[in-house]
Amino acid sequence: MRLGNFSFLNCVPVRWGLAYNNAHEKLELTSGTPTSLAADLLAGRIDIGPVSLVEYLQNTDSLELLPGGFSISSHGPILSCHLVSKTESAGLDGAIVALSNGSRTTTLMAQLLLEDLMGVEPIYRSAPQHLSRMLAAADAAVIIGDEALQLYDARPDDLQILDIGEAWHRWTGLPTVFAVWVVRREVRSDNSGQVSAATEILRDAFEQAAAHPESVLDEACAESALNPIGKISEQTLREYYKTIDYALGEQQLAAISEFAHRARERFER
Repeated sequence: MRLGNFSFLNCVPVRWGLAYNNAHEKLELTSGTPTSLAADLLAGRIDIGPVSLVEYLQNTDSLELLPGGFSISSHGPILSCHLVSKTESAGLDGAIVALSNGSRTTTLMAQLLLEDLMGVEPIYRSAPQHLSRMLAAADAAVIIGDEALQLYDARPDDLQILDIGEAWHRWTGLPTVFAVWVVRREVRSDNSGQVSAATEILRDAFEQAAAHPESVLDEACAESALNPIGKISEQTLREYYKTIDYALGEQQLAAISEFAHRARERFER
């Protein structure tokens, strides 16, 4: 089986766990951005991996949730998915909002929050994720991943930061699901035993990571120190891993259904 994971800090625990249990002896492992992993899954270059929730919902003909699988979700703040603005969100009616072209789920959640919850109608522009460049041409920006986490760590006084995970949870009362682990349908159909074995290796990786939080934190600090966007403090990383829930239980499944319902009109556009 060919197994992928996100190259962001949100997947440090699973990467650490896969190294700890020597998964490379039984699986072919790769890391990549959400966009590249989705392309690899759909093209058949990998068999199992995480994809953004939107990517899954729009490709259920070829992708299915990994049985007994996993998510990247939160029950409140996520710290790494933000709407960043020069003014209060209520002042964004008619304003330009730059949407990271590296995100599909978070940017759609931000649009739903702005339009359906706050009642404003911004003008959206897709842009490569680079906060200062985005804000040079827009009034607000939606950013994700390590750059968003670094912004939380720095917490500038001149910008408003809305945590998408916290806002979505308050609005729906459900977890916020950003990504899910999936398997290609044809792979599960033809190789169900291998898929089950890979799932158990993945489950063990998460369990080992949960049992060794300080080792995971050390690995995250080491990765962060090499990141060109800047090092993230140990305190912020420790807080970050307490916010992420990797489960895919009844609450997460309900949250996926709720998101699909609220976003249905956007999918059909």
